[in-house]
Amino acid sequence: MEKKRIKYRTAIKYFLSIPFRLLRRLVNWSLSEPADPGSVQYMYPHVKFTNPQNISVGKRVFIGEECLFIATKANITIGSDTMIAQRVTITTATHDPAQNPMWKKSISRPVLIGEHVWIGVGVIILPGVKIGDHSIIGAGAVVSPDVVLPAELLSQAGL
Repeated sequence: MEKKRIKYRTAIKYFLSIPFRLLRRLVNWSLSEPADPGSVQYMYPHVKFTNPQNISVGKRVFIGEECLFIATKANITIGSDTMIAQRVTITTATHDPAQNPMWKKSISRPVLIGEHVWIGVGVIILPGVKIGDHSIIGAGAVVSPDVVLPAELLSQAGL
């Protein structure tokens, strides 16, 4: 009986000696299985994917906690070197307002996020949106039209 306790305590000590950051990465990589584990540089816990086979992620992407990716029939594409802050929702599904009643028919449109994009806290990205490279989306924004004006054009214009 004493030997089993020693083995159990040794296992606990070994487990606790593993850096927490490494454990979090291992768990998160297993949660983001469809994406290449080398592509997501860091992903916080409580990130949810619906239909992960419809989500493609570039290299060195940061995903904050409590993000929600809803990819129904259309794809979500996230470019390399993109930072997505906490509680961001990206959805490809909506309803047809011309349909009566509206809930009878759903529409799916793809979402494309370019490279070097920074998406702030609590942003909601609606179906069919294309966000250009080097764009910055402010916290709490609801993105329904395309964001095609990259940050480098603003700097060239002197804004």
